[in-house]
Amino acid sequence: MSTMEHYRQIFADADMVGKDIDWLAAGREKALAEFEQSGFPTSRNEDWKYTRVNPIEKKAWNWSGKTCVGLDPEDLNDYVFERKNSHVLVFVNGWFQPQLSTKHELPQGVTLSSMAAQIADGADELKPYLGKIAQNNNGFMALNTAFSNDGAYLHVAQNVTLDKPVQLVFIATRQSDPVFTNTRNLIVLERGAQAQVVETYGFISGEPENFTNAITEAVVAEGARLYHNIAQRESEQGYHVSTVAATVAKDGHFEQNAIAIGARLMRTDINVALTEPGAHATLNGLYLPHKRQHMDYHTFIDHAAPRCTSEEVYRGVLDDAGRGVFNGKVLVREGAVQTNADQSNKNLLLSKQAEVDTKPQLEIFNDDVKCSHGATIGQLNDLHIFYLRSRGLDEGQARSMLTYAFANEVVNRISLEPLRDRMSMAILDRMPGGEELKKLV
Repeated sequence: MSTMEHYRQIFADADMVGKDIDWLAAGREKALAEFEQSGFPTSRNEDWKYTRVNPIEKKAWNWSGKTCVGLDPEDLNDYVFERKNSHVLVFVNGWFQPQLSTKHELPQGVTLSSMAAQIADGADELKPYLGKIAQNNNGFMALNTAFSNDGAYLHVAQNVTLDKPVQLVFIATRQSDPVFTNTRNLIVLERGAQAQVVETYGFISGEPENFTNAITEAVVAEGARLYHNIAQRESEQGYHVSTVAATVAKDGHFEQNAIAIGARLMRTDINVALTEPGAHATLNGLYLPHKRQHMDYHTFIDHAAPRCTSEEVYRGVLDDAGRGVFNGKVLVREGAVQTNADQSNKNLLLSKQAEVDTKPQLEIFNDDVKCSHGATIGQLNDLHIFYLRSRGLDEGQARSMLTYAFANEVVNRISLEPLRDRMSMAILDRMPGGEELKKLV
């Protein structure tokens, strides 16, 4: 059976939520046809030049059934923080698990549910947004649209502030066959609304060889503020491909912090459209590949209106034979006057085998702008190491402390304190001598 025949057979056999809803079923069928036509991206595509997805393409991934492996909420403590002060939605192998979740009383005007439940109860509420923000511009996105069955839905009404953060926790577990999950999240903030969302991807029970294919769509209306965070901590035997697509209206604010530690191969696309005057986007990211991990961030900020601002700060710490890719594009369209955009990518190589490809891009079609970008690749400074050693640290401690300080530039930008602390500890756990360094910091 060919690759496309395999996915067509899975599609025919899968028990999809909302299969009797015409517009949803038609969208899935159309997406499957697009996937069959385009296939998985190859290195002939410029955007995928440095990331080869052959290991994903060659494996016969199977549909994940709605099962749970007898987990308790305490089993998720590595990935969940402060249940008493946050809403927690847990998904295991792509399916919502209410017995592992915690949802407090919501303010009036806020809807928070699993995507499957929302499709069953009120799919028409999703129709104006679902698939409209994230277009199927590559095979992975088309595959997600065809097979997405669950995920999270958050809608915050006009001028409502969701005072507790929302944690969306996606857990993979080992199964008899390698499985793929296609989660779809939708976040809609109406005019003047505000929310904080954390997406965490992790694993339990061994090192599952899973394939996560996720899409998050976000609508930030006039004056709304969305603080979006992603902690990617999946199995180093697994694969993670994801897209975040957001539109930001007049005076809206979209801020994202993305930390990548896990997965054998990771590719994340972040696309933000600033569609009306005064819109703002901040993108912060940190990737830490080691061993033979491959991590790829592609960002695209579209300045489509006057007086919009954006800032990007990405850092890479690469060890062993780890490989990183950063491609950041800022487009300033004709008429988008008084644009202010700044982009920075810095990379720290800890071994001779580590490798990074970085490509910051500016594409500007008017003169009344203030834009800058830059990229650096380097190693630890010997003078800095000598200074710390002169203060009583051995060489290993000095190197670990400097590396931690470099990575923590991004972590310190996370406004949600419990997540910031959790990510700092996760970074220390990754570093040689991290346990000892915890005593020093």
